[in-house]
Amino acid sequence: MRGRRVVLAAVAVVIGAVLLVACGGDDSTTSSTTTSVKETTTKCGDCPTYGESDTTIAASVGARFVIALESNPSTGYQWTATSSDAGVVELVGDEYARPDSKLVGAPGTERFFFDAVAVGSATLQLRYARSFQPDDPDARELTYTVTVT
Repeated sequence: MRGRRVVLAAVAVVIGAVLLVACGGDDSTTSSTTTSVKETTTKCGDCPTYGESDTTIAASVGARFVIALESNPSTGYQWTATSSDAGVVELVGDEYARPDSKLVGAPGTERFFFDAVAVGSATLQLRYARSFQPDDPDARELTYTVTVT
């Protein structure tokens, strides 16, 4: 009987070690998941960043800019972005940065990266909604007018 307990204890230790390795990682509180189209999307440390209260954006051809918005995907909501003219302003990717807070359900920041491609103007439409609830009365929409020179 004692030999069986020793074997069970050894198996438990091995399973625990496997779980620790599988679930481990660094303890940093910020992380991002990039779903970028272009590899250089997040390499934009000095890009101008716009928020929810901004409505107009001016950019030069070849410039990259960011729209950063509070987001909480754990609620089922997420931002989607569209450009009225991708020949003028092109969405090149987005990323989600988890919050610094360790509170469950705390919102993070979603960043959308755009390139000013050609002279002209375009409208960016950003919508915060649940994909499974298209007529959601709580959905939010933001509109940005972008002028590229």
